[in-house]
Amino acid sequence: MSRRADATAGHACGNYLRLTGMSLYLVRHTPVALPKGVCYGWLDAPLSEEYPHYAQQIIAGLSKVQLDEIYSSPSSRCIVLAEEIAQTKRLSIRQDERLRELNFGAWEGLTWQEVYEQEAGRVWFADYWHAKTAGGESHDDLLARVADFEAERNKGCQTLLVTHAGVIRAYRILLGKLSPSEAMAQEVNFGEIYQYE
Repeated sequence: MSRRADATAGHACGNYLRLTGMSLYLVRHTPVALPKGVCYGWLDAPLSEEYPHYAQQIIAGLSKVQLDEIYSSPSSRCIVLAEEIAQTKRLSIRQDERLRELNFGAWEGLTWQEVYEQEAGRVWFADYWHAKTAGGESHDDLLARVADFEAERNKGCQTLLVTHAGVIRAYRILLGKLSPSEAMAQEVNFGEIYQYE
């Protein structure tokens, strides 16, 4: 096949051409060392002692996947995992602010009960998709920034995103064609790998 024919049949990524369909892989960070019921989005929560076990399972799950790009949320709980995966793939990671979890503003580090005890918290719980958190974002805001990232992403590359539950739910809406309520109803498990063609 000629170079010209190659270019029309495949997808350019890096310095070579791919002839197969590209996939987008998303993985949620591993568990954090915070008590259950604590609100954390942009809070730099430390990883739990379970991290090595989870990382081993994730790396094994991606062992046969040829990746071109690895993006990570700037949160350390994502960067640590992304860098470990990148070492096995001989890639570097790219951090992108748009892959952060929802910004909970003044509620970061509070318990959900403490959030609910505030008037603004009750308003948010009643309309958590459209209402903004205290000094932070709404889920509408998160969806918009994820959509902006996806619009810019090179679709000719096989890409991994190491990110958060909120971002993965946004992708379920953008690529999985779910409604916000359907996306929120589905679990996003720690360390689980999700794939979109």
